[in-house]
Amino acid sequence: MRIIRRLILWIAFAGLASAWSGANVAAAAEVAIGTGEPGSSYHQLGRALCRLIDAGSEEHGLTCEPLATPGGLFNLSNVRGGAIEFGLVPSDLHYYAVEHSGPFEFVDATYENIRSLFSLYAEFFTLVAHQDAGIAGLDDLKGRRVNNGVWGTAERGFVDSLKAAKGWSTKDFLLTEELPVSQQSLAFCHGGLDAIVYSASHPDRDVGRVLELCDAVLVSVSANELATIQERNPFYVAGEIPADIYPQTTESVATFGIKVTLISSEETDAEIVYEVVKAVFENLDRLKRSNRSLMPVAPSEMTTDGLTAPLHEGAKRYFEEAGLM
Repeated sequence: MRIIRRLILWIAFAGLASAWSGANVAAAAEVAIGTGEPGSSYHQLGRALCRLIDAGSEEHGLTCEPLATPGGLFNLSNVRGGAIEFGLVPSDLHYYAVEHSGPFEFVDATYENIRSLFSLYAEFFTLVAHQDAGIAGLDDLKGRRVNNGVWGTAERGFVDSLKAAKGWSTKDFLLTEELPVSQQSLAFCHGGLDAIVYSASHPDRDVGRVLELCDAVLVSVSANELATIQERNPFYVAGEIPADIYPQTTESVATFGIKVTLISSEETDAEIVYEVVKAVFENLDRLKRSNRSLMPVAPSEMTTDGLTAPLHEGAKRYFEEAGLM
């Protein structure tokens, strides 16, 4: 089964799997969750979700495979085409695909068959600045040396949304780099940048190291700025980085972020979806113990936050039975 599924995924990735039907999936005892690159937080989360599903296999007959994939865009396309049953997708891509906007505005394919199951933890806009740079708020970024991030990354999405909300362009900065996350901290710590951005659930190892080693601080987003950003980008959720989560932070830091969402297609069998959602929500404490980022997440938030596509009928049925709707 796994060899066949991987072959189908390879064909789908090459653009040749349009004939694959969701009806084939409904009869399968094994389901797959598209996650992310091996070792990524998305892949680890997908593995944890599959463990919950596998734990109840004697009751519902399902087994689960967490598939390492290139990420959210790949997951969206293959869920849409029926090559995989479920996929982890950040809420911004989720929104753009369903609304046919942003990077999907000129894409010929439609994503009308995408359905939401639930959302999980948030990945927050995390602005790090040198302590002596005088950057106390977002407006202080003008005229500074900043990293925009690489196109297509969550960091770049945050920066582009911020610039649009502020009416800024690259001309408003002394320097704008396009460094990947793996390189930005080195440039920052050696004085080449005044501020850098992470997309992170907290505590985050990389953020903690920069704060500790590079005399850095976290910068808050004001309530007015957040309102403007959310008005333009309804997929963002408000949040905060708690006080004392890092030794260098003694006060909470207001910010915003995207949610990690689990999606399926309209064609995925409702009974399969129901059992998957039930396995997760009835074992949520166990899932939280496997991932600290999930600790503050409430079940009521999981049914709404970051979900643009309509709920799948199987998920909706479980939420109604559990009193979550």
